[in-house]
Order: sequence, then C-alpha cells, then structure tokens
Amino acid sequence: QAINRPQALVLTHRGHLKRFDIDIINQASRASRGILLLKELKVNPHRLITGLPLVSGSIPVVVYGDTGYLYEFNTTEISLTERLANGSIIADLDKLGKVITMHQARLKMLDDK
Repeated sequence: QAINRPQALVLTHRGHLKRFDIDIINQASRASRGILLLKELKVNPHRLITGLPLVSGSIPVVVYGDTGYLYEFNTTEISLTERLANGSIIADLDKLGKVITMHQARLKMLDDK
C-alpha cells in the first residue's frame, strides 16, 4: 500500500508496529484528555516508545533490541491499521529481545541513491 497521504509509524514496548493515517486522530477540543490509539489490555498494556512521520514512498527502518539484533524493514511492509488496532508484531521478536528504539535507516537510503 503506497503512502499517498500523511501517515505515522509507531513502536510499542511489546514489539508491535502500527502504521496509520494521521486523519484518524481528530483535532481535540481544549477540555479533552487525548485520543486512544491502541486497544487497552488488562495485562501488560501497550505503551508507545517512539514514532516516525511518513510522508511519501517506502522508507527503510531499523528497530533495535537489547540483544544487539537489528530488525530491518520497509514501511510499506507494515499494513495500515484502524485506530484501536494494536498493529503487527515484529517477526524476530525472540531474537530482538526487549525493544529499545526505532529510526530511519539513513545509510541504506544513501546506498539506494
């Protein structure tokens, strides 16, 4: 699925990746407390670690784990989700260990040019 309008990619501490359209986040009034982006779980609920804005194209991204293992993927490999979906789990989560952070793979982007 190509990126044709502004989207975001977020990573949770449980190793789930969620890609969604920015339009699902409604502009809130002054008195509201925020918007729920992930389905609330009773045991070990998801908490956001980091996020990336997605404007156009397929961007290579790297997720770092505490074991030193890196998980590399392109943003279009993650399916678009609705507001309350918890996203897709990382395939190599057992090798990755505890998720630390995520960022764009800049060196890979330079190699492609």
